[in-house]
Amino acid sequence: MGPLDPVFESLGRLTAEAVGQADASSSGAAGDPPLETLDPGVRKAAAFLAKGRIAETLRQCLEIVQRDLDEAARQFRKFLARERGLADLAAQVRAVLVSLDDHRARREGPGGVAGAARLRGRVARVTCQGREPGSVLNVNWVITRHCNFSCSYCTAYDNSVAYPSERDLKSAVDKIAKLGRPDVKVVLTGGEPTLHPGYIGFVKHMAERLPNLSTLRTETNLSRTPRFYSDLVEATNGHTGILAFHGSYHFEFTDLDRFLANARFLSEHGIGVQLRLLAHPERMPEVRRLAAELSAHRGPRLALVVKTVRKHFGAYPDDRYTDEDLAWLSEIHDAEELERAIAVEFAPAGDGPARRERRYFSPNGMIASGLNRFRGMRCFAGVEMLSIGLGGGLDGAVCFRGSKAERPNIYRDPAIPSAFLEPVICPFDACGCPEDIAISKLAL
Repeated sequence: MGPLDPVFESLGRLTAEAVGQADASSSGAAGDPPLETLDPGVRKAAAFLAKGRIAETLRQCLEIVQRDLDEAARQFRKFLARERGLADLAAQVRAVLVSLDDHRARREGPGGVAGAARLRGRVARVTCQGREPGSVLNVNWVITRHCNFSCSYCTAYDNSVAYPSERDLKSAVDKIAKLGRPDVKVVLTGGEPTLHPGYIGFVKHMAERLPNLSTLRTETNLSRTPRFYSDLVEATNGHTGILAFHGSYHFEFTDLDRFLANARFLSEHGIGVQLRLLAHPERMPEVRRLAAELSAHRGPRLALVVKTVRKHFGAYPDDRYTDEDLAWLSEIHDAEELERAIAVEFAPAGDGPARRERRYFSPNGMIASGLNRFRGMRCFAGVEMLSIGLGGGLDGAVCFRGSKAERPNIYRDPAIPSAFLEPVICPFDACGCPEDIAISKLAL
């Protein structure tokens, strides 16, 4: 029996009677921040924790998660395999963990990281979900700037820029394969990546030639023809289980019927699809209608994520949301944020024998809390991340992309330089990219 089994057994007994059992404004346990001081989204999560007898059970669960997130994750998966009906409850537990730690860091740390350091010591170690540094290689790859949409708010597309050749793309895959990494995750971005004339051949080549490729994800608008997706499935037969599509709904151009039809087709053929709907504060009636319609199509390989617009790209919702909007959004589980929960260890302040403290944050929560300042720390950029620009320029992280410094080129150079794959000392005052915040960092 794992450490969470007794907790889950208790959850199973108590969940049904917990609904509506207590007033949502109940206070938490002694020492918790008063509910009226919390951000509305966090207040909702805290109120959930305070409901009757389930409160103590969930608190026990959170304590175990705090101590060992990896073991908790294993137990979550094991339990949910038996009790799929409690999947949303497990998601809320993870959401509460991240939300309360985000809030606590902001509340305890006025003045950003300096305030946090006064209370809990300096940041000593940062890892994504507590994994060992260097265990995963993430490749963020821009393969085109072309797009068949021209959204008024987008600055990423440029239909005048040439495509990299399919030959160069495949050659780059072979160079990555020679690194021999045990777990590789690739994200293809743009523009609209599927517009690249060699996209299907490139994806097929990567699926067949890149050992230990666990995920090949495409950021897309899901607007291509049914024939295109049929050709993709046929070409990647036997490898569709590692493919994933994050399909973003764009209000100005998306054809809803085609969007849904393509998503269903891909999911029915074994490809994971995440429908992504931005909750624009000025279009909330339409957002809620679309969310209801898209939710009806959820399945084992078809998920929906509603993305909250956050103030200054931080952890707190945009001021334009109404209380009604926030109440609705608080029920939406942001799966991507929780998948990327960051474990932050704080070295004890002073010379006492106190052990390190570990807390978990979402990437945006770290930005809002001022904990995204890693200058002088040993960053595993290049070890855990390869950022490939449109022309093949190679960086160790997305944050280096704008640099004018000379860099290796994965299309032109015969191999990825070994020196490039070593940790670096972070040169930046602050890290603003969620992908880069998830890279492991160690204090010197």
